[in-house]
This record gives sequence, structure tokens and C-alpha cells, in this order.
Amino acid sequence: MSDVFSHQQRSFIMAQVHSKNTSLEIKIRKQLFKLGYRFRIHAKDLPGQPDLKLPKYKTIIAINGCFWHGHNCPRVKMPESNREYWKAKIIKNKKRDKSNIKNLTESGWACIVIWECAAKQKYAENLYNSITSFLPNKKKFLMIGESRKGDLVKSYLLKDFLQL
Repeated sequence: MSDVFSHQQRSFIMAQVHSKNTSLEIKIRKQLFKLGYRFRIHAKDLPGQPDLKLPKYKTIIAINGCFWHGHNCPRVKMPESNREYWKAKIIKNKKRDKSNIKNLTESGWACIVIWECAAKQKYAENLYNSITSFLPNKKKFLMIGESRKGDLVKSYLLKDFLQL
């Protein structure tokens, strides 16, 4: 199936997609700031330049778009056109994410991965409660996302993320 947009229209649409300072990222930053957390954004001194770095807790937060980072949730639908390109791109993104998270945890950083689907309004209170209870506990990993069944799922197991 061919694309419903012309090459120029598709190019314009894709140019509007940003990897930093997304509306989701800004929403989460504002809420965490309101809750009293202080952080640095897009830390260039760490693998993958994580979205948020909380030095006080030696923790990073990665805010992942479900499509771009290959999450297995109801939000993700593979495009009809150019499927092989998108499949390869998402696989490459997932490999990079896994490598970055593994390197961060090995160098002593705790990691929180928040999937786009977990930031829905219906999960907001649970999402921020999960983050605030995780930070002082000295655990190494937390992943928050939505399951295929539409439930909010949390995992404290790094292997769950590495197996995605």
C-alpha cells in the first residue's frame, strides 16, 4: 500500500516530530517539578542523553514514545507503507535503548523508563506515586507502561526491559 501523503507532505510531517522537549516530556517535567524534584534535562554526560537526570537520587528518567521505541501496547500500529524501513528503525532504536540503560545501570545509575501510554490522564496519579516511591528506595530499575489489556504495568526487573 502506498502512502496517502505525497513525498513533500510526508517529509514535512516527519520534520515536525521532535526527539527532545516533546509535550509528554514537558508535562512530566512540570509535574515532577511541582512535586519538588529537581533535575537536569538531556544529560550529555550520560549514555543516550537521558530525558531527565536527578543527580540527588543518581537516577535517570527516559520518557519513551511507544511507537518510536517499540513498546508492545495498544497505542502502537505499524505503518502500512514502507514497513521494512520502520521495522528496521524501531529495532535499531530498541537496541540502542537497551544498551544505554544497561550502561547506565552498570555505572551505578538507577533508571526509570516511562512509556508514553503510561502518561495517560487515567494513570497520572499512579504514575507519579510510582516515581516518588521508587526514588528514595535505592532500587535500580523501574519501567511503567500499559499492557495490551489496558492495565498500567510496573516492572522493577531490568531483564523485562532488556527482553522487549
